[in-house]
Amino acid sequence: AKKDGEISVLRNDMRHNGETAERLRGEIRQNSQMGGNLEKEIAEKNRQIEEKRKYIAARDAAFADCSEELEKLRGGVNETAGRIEGFSQKIAGLTAQAAQEKTAGTAAAASIAEIGLRLADIRKSGREKREREQSLAAQAEKLGHGLAQAQERIRTLGNAAEGHRMKLQARSERRKTAEKESEKLRLDLEERLRRARLLEDLERNLEGFSQ
Repeated sequence: AKKDGEISVLRNDMRHNGETAERLRGEIRQNSQMGGNLEKEIAEKNRQIEEKRKYIAARDAAFADCSEELEKLRGGVNETAGRIEGFSQKIAGLTAQAAQEKTAGTAAAASIAEIGLRLADIRKSGREKREREQSLAAQAEKLGHGLAQAQERIRTLGNAAEGHRMKLQARSERRKTAEKESEKLRLDLEERLRRARLLEDLERNLEGFSQ
């Protein structure tokens, strides 16, 4: 009974370890899928950064062109009053356009900085997930070893229990054989006693006749 109880406990432990190992394998598969999504997201963020950089470069070029034209216009302000007025209006427009380009460039730079921070967070999250995956893999391997040891222990205890059952069965058979032999001897003894009493009665009867 003690061996059977120990086998039952080990089987429960083995089932629990098996469930835990399966759960860890599921987490490992999930982390692997998430890792692929993170790589795609990182590639997308890199593409967005490159687009923003090209956009800033284009804006800088436009701003430089506007600034150059503005300087040319300012150089000819003293030519005539009419041309000065026209130039002034054009200067105002170009100045406003340059301010807009500068604002757009600043916004793009801020967007790049935000994307860079997000990308750093994504890479950090990816490292943490990979570390978690490695930890889970190590735990799963450890549980697998424990499961194999538990199975081996159950086989050993099962063999021991079977040996005890065989010994118990052999003892039971020997006891039954001994009981049968004892019963046979008892019946034989009773028969001998019965015959002895008959002989005694017969002898007493014969003695009575002889008197």
